[in-house]
Parts: sequence; C-alpha cells; structure tokens
Amino acid sequence: MTLTVSIITVFVAVAAVGICGLAIGKREYLNMAVYGIERNDSGGFLAQISQLFAPSGYYMEEPYYHRYAIRPTCLFAEVLNRHMPEVDIYNYKDKVIGNTVNALLSTAYPNGEFPALNDASRTMSITDMGVQVAVSVYSKHYGVDDNLLGMAKIQDRVWMHPCGLVLSRALEQAEQKASVGMPFWPSVELNEGSDGTHGAQGFIRMQDKKGDVSQLVMNYGQHGMGHGNFDTLGISFFNRGQEVLREYGFARWVNVEPKFGGRYLDENKSYARQTIAHNAVTVDGKCQNNFDVARADSVHGMPHFFSVDSDVNSGMSAFANQHYDGLSMQRSVFMLALDELESPLLIDLYRVAGESEHQYDYSHQYQGQIVRTNFDYQSHQEVSTLGADNGYQHLWNIASGKPSETALVSWLQNNTYYTWLGTSSNDSSEVFFTRTGANDPSFNLRSEPAFIYRTAGKTTLLASALETHGYFNEEFEQSVNARGKVSSIKVLGHNDVGSVVQIFTSNSLIILMVCNQLTTATSQHSVTFNQINYQWTGSYAVDITAIKQEK
Repeated sequence: MTLTVSIITVFVAVAAVGICGLAIGKREYLNMAVYGIERNDSGGFLAQISQLFAPSGYYMEEPYYHRYAIRPTCLFAEVLNRHMPEVDIYNYKDKVIGNTVNALLSTAYPNGEFPALNDASRTMSITDMGVQVAVSVYSKHYGVDDNLLGMAKIQDRVWMHPCGLVLSRALEQAEQKASVGMPFWPSVELNEGSDGTHGAQGFIRMQDKKGDVSQLVMNYGQHGMGHGNFDTLGISFFNRGQEVLREYGFARWVNVEPKFGGRYLDENKSYARQTIAHNAVTVDGKCQNNFDVARADSVHGMPHFFSVDSDVNSGMSAFANQHYDGLSMQRSVFMLALDELESPLLIDLYRVAGESEHQYDYSHQYQGQIVRTNFDYQSHQEVSTLGADNGYQHLWNIASGKPSETALVSWLQNNTYYTWLGTSSNDSSEVFFTRTGANDPSFNLRSEPAFIYRTAGKTTLLASALETHGYFNEEFEQSVNARGKVSSIKVLGHNDVGSVVQIFTSNSLIILMVCNQLTTATSQHSVTFNQINYQWTGSYAVDITAIKQEK
C-alpha cells in the first residue's frame, strides 16, 4: 500500500476492508487491514496512522481533509478496541489517535470553522459529522475538559454511540453548573512529517480585554501532496468573529451538478493554489516552486521560533529557503497587546534575501470597504489584468498609487475597522488594488478584493502592522474610533544577524528586534543601524517606551 495517495483511498478503504471482514466472518481481512498484506509495517491501518500523522497529530493535507480522514480513523479504532484489544489502539504510538483528534480541534478558529489551508472549503467547521465522532471518541478514551465541552456545545449534538453518551452526560452536568463557555484552545505549533522534522503549522491565539480571541495562523510545513497550495509562509488572521486576512480556499463547485459536477475547477490551479492568491510575498510574479508539485513536496519550511510565554506579546518565525531559486525567505509575525489598543496588534516582518534585483508583491486578501488611504491613487476606468499568468491573469487592476514612506490602507469589515500600515527597506513602492474575476468566462471565481504592496530590490525587508479598532453600526448611525492609534512603521535596518523596526502609536514607541539566524533562548545579538546599537537576548525582543503627551 502506498502511503502518499488520497486519504479517500488510504483511510476509508482500509477501514472498510477490516469492517467488512468482520461482517462476513473473514478475520484474515481484518488482520490484513490492520497490519498490511506483507505484515512488515509497510501498509495497513497501523502504518497509516504512524506515517500520515505527525507526532503532533497534524495531517499534511490540512484540516479540511483531516476532518474527512478522522471519521474512518475513529470508527475503525472503535472496532479494534472491541475486536482486537491486544493492539491497545488508543495507546498505540504515544496515543496517536488522541493526538490527531486534539490537533484537528486545535486548528479551528474561535467560531469553530477551520482555516482554509490548501484545497479547502471556507465553510467547513467542527460541526462536520466526522469531527462529531472524533470529539465523542476522545471524550470516552482520553477524558473531557472545558475546551472539549465548548466544542460539543458548538456542535450541539454527539455521536449516537456509547462514546457520545459519555460526552453527553459530561455536557449535561457542566450546563447544570453553568460552566460551559466558548472553547479557548491554547496557542500551538503542530510539527509535520512522520518524524516531526518537515516544518510545522503555527496557531497563535490571544484574548483582548473583552474576551474576544484573535487567532494568527502561519504555514511553514509541507506542501500537502496533490491538494497542497503554493503558499509556504502564508498567513491568515481572525478576530471579532470573522477572518480578516483571508484564505481564498478551493475553486470548486461541491455537488452543484450543473457547474462541472462538483469537481475541482481549472481555476483551482490557475488561481486558488497560486502564491499570489494568498497572504504572502510573490517574487517576480511567479509561483513558489514554479507550481511543480513534485518539487514542492521535496522541500518544506524550517521553524525558527514559536514563543507564547507572555500575555503581552507572542510570536513565531520560520524560513523557506528552497521555494524560489536563488532566494531565501524568513517571516516573523507577532501579536502585541497594548493597554491603549482595543485588540492585539498584528506585526509582520517578511525578509527576502537574494543577490540580484527582484520584484516583491506583498499581498493581502481582505473583505469589506476601503475607508481611507494616506496616498493618492488612480482608479482605472479601463481595467486590465495585473499580469498574464501565475494567477495574475485573474486579477483586475482596479486602482494603484505610490505611497511615500509608510503606506496606510484602512477598511471596514462588518462592524469593525482595520488599518494596515506597511513599508519596506527599499526606496520606492506601489500599491495595487485588485479584484478577482478576470479571464473567468464561466464565472467560477468569487469576486474578492486584495491590495498588493509592490517593491523591488535585492535583500529586502517588508514590514507591516495591522490594527483592529472601532465600531460601526449603520442601523443606529454610530461610528466610534474609526481612525485607530497606530501612526507609522519604519524599518530601521536589517542584515544577516537581525532586523529592527520602529512603530509609533498615539502613546508608545515600539522597537521590535528579531534575530535572522537560528538561535537559542540565551543567545545574545547585537546590530548597529544608523550609528545606533541594538542588543537583545533570545529570538526577539520588544521594547516599549511611553510617549509624553503635550498638555
């Protein structure tokens, strides 16, 4: 059995063979399903759960396909628990069944929806039947905690099985004590690969003063085989009940028979999986790994640091050094909680190192209405595409402008304002406002906006800050704090040792220093930019200075 085929074949087929063997009295079929035909650990259910799930429990094709795989996995585990107790399936390989259920649940946004990593629906959530089975199985064999009860409350149902009965009774008892709240999973880095050495997926969560959860996701793991997207170091960001920096998800009409029978569409390859369709940096208008699946599967991201030790700031960083020829990339993203800000501030440093000139497109997929910018832009009355291939052929160039120093783009999404400030270490830049829909004769693509910060250079540092602020209510004609408090971001310098950026808010000066080399918590670093020396210990440091306000 080959362990790199679709999970539909891998998990469903093996579970079906084993269960059918029991049903027709062919015990040998069950044995083959568990141990493989050759019985040498090269196939069968035990080999699958050992090799397709990382030690963290993460499944390489991402949550959308993980929730599909988890149902036959848990159903067959229950069969083995009853009919082959000698396997001790729920303790097998350091409790891999429990680990993979836990990993799947810990990827979800606070509202229960799964991030649309790789080929994925934007609407899949923990209410899926497979996840319901998984939560019930976990409750019976690994115990119930507050987060699991919160998940069950969102699901609003349990699996009709003795496992579900355990969860149902636990939820009933907790509700009698009025102790069931929304789940708040801790931040987690989920390693990838059968031995955990093929990169990771990072999930950082932080609560604001009102209890709202912001969640930051970064991909620095494996490609994900045939369902993988070419977006290593891509991010998404969620708060106030909505995805803010958005994932497009797959281009597919699921079960809409008049629209190509529900299969993946050509636009899935020509746009949705391309690097420009994600919140990442596209180099020279080309896709990572030249859209070559075999090449992409042969490389992976490299974790740098994952730090969630503080309620004030959390961050993660990773490298992707083999995804563009002649270029190495490093992305470091942080959430910073300041008393003066309503929600954690998202800070993003994206460094690309090369020896020749390149064009860098720093893309941001958003939703909502542009409120203001700090630069003039030209709306194009006759629109054209942003490029001819690699996803650019599907982007209408709606407007563009050239900012000076810090670029500001602010938009309103439902009841919340978001303000993005971006800059780079280069002298010039241009911002493009785009919308999907070009070269789409069958109307397969959703019409969605993005803005792209473009610059050019050799080794370059792109830096941005995204502030969540304010409240808008059209019914009551209310608009509060529509402008935010972050005023600028500036690159003070960067080299192979470290990067330093400066951020001003209404009341604070923030200096963020990040190491650009693999380091330890006790490593000391020193860089000098513009005759000022910056020193710190560990992977990064944040220095916040209060600004005196004039009376």
